[in-house]
Amino acid sequence: MRIGMFTKTYIPTPDGVAYYVYEAKRALDREHEVYIFTNALSHRGKVRRHGDIIRFPSIPFPPYPIYRIALFPFKKAVKIVKELDLDILHAHTPFMFGAMAFFAKRDTGKPLVSTFHTDFLNMRGTLKGRLVNHMFIDVGWAFSCAMYRRGDAIIAPTMLMKKELEKNDVHVPVHVVWDGIDHRHYSKPPTMDVRKRFKVPRDSPIVLFLSRLTRDKGVYTLLDTAKGVHKKTGAVFIVAGTGPEQESLAAKAKKEKAEGYFRVVGHVSEVEKKALYHAADVFVLPSRAETFGMVLLEAMASHTPVIGAASGGIIEVIQDGQNGLLFPWGNSDELEQRLLMLLDDGNTRKRLVEGGYRLVTGAASIEASVKKTLEIYEGLLRR
Repeated sequence: MRIGMFTKTYIPTPDGVAYYVYEAKRALDREHEVYIFTNALSHRGKVRRHGDIIRFPSIPFPPYPIYRIALFPFKKAVKIVKELDLDILHAHTPFMFGAMAFFAKRDTGKPLVSTFHTDFLNMRGTLKGRLVNHMFIDVGWAFSCAMYRRGDAIIAPTMLMKKELEKNDVHVPVHVVWDGIDHRHYSKPPTMDVRKRFKVPRDSPIVLFLSRLTRDKGVYTLLDTAKGVHKKTGAVFIVAGTGPEQESLAAKAKKEKAEGYFRVVGHVSEVEKKALYHAADVFVLPSRAETFGMVLLEAMASHTPVIGAASGGIIEVIQDGQNGLLFPWGNSDELEQRLLMLLDDGNTRKRLVEGGYRLVTGAASIEASVKKTLEIYEGLLRR
């Protein structure tokens, strides 16, 4: 089978979708041919093909420069799709590259699958300014649904997201397929000394957050929690990632004299990320806008216990008390209680770690995800 995947992010961009598409491609490549259509990291030059990766000139997305916008590549993209004689088109974004996949479907008649990766509705307030939020959240959601309606099948990472699509009159068949990971990539401990790298005392527990720094991710709830947890345990909070709130979050931590135990470290390399997962005593994802929560799986694969907000797709990944703990979104007091309990109770940590590892080696493995995706492809091709 010859598969074309269309995605606005791909490695080396530090993004959950980028890493999922990369891992899915690696797994599919064992028996199939997968071609990636994605952004180049520059606006200069022409469309360039490096083996099975096709990159299109792009410019940064102004509110969030880590993401990029391709420069109207539709005609060239359709030509390449025809030359490759693809069997299946798979869009991992509804926007520029989703539109590219739609035009390719229209001109070639090939089946189009779309994956719903981003929970736009719960991202309100992420960007500064009411007008900006309306343009990029409300209008973005309406455009997304319009694109999803034009495909042949949709993949939603959780049942909650499937219901959200159906509630918005998206009547294309929606299949629930988890965004799996390759647990082997995270399970082997790295050699980096994280405590030395980030200047964390040897006797201080580490509480880790690793994701985009936006308001919907709950980063200020985490800051509100940090003071009490640090006072009682000596824990150091390491906040890794980039985003619109990075400077504001760091400034607030400094104003509250918390920067000694609440470290906003920005972007971390893949080596640093893996080392942080392994060094952390607890991983926290206090977000309300998760379709799934890949970072939870990465932490589980690293044998680290997780705590997540009871919101969005997180509630389908974390089985409270079995493979992680949940707390009410935005409630810093409840988050503090769960952190203190986990940091104090080795038996609970061990039980949650074992439950998390069973999940990432079973239902949440990349092999399980790819197997279900292939079944969707094959069903469309048999029509």
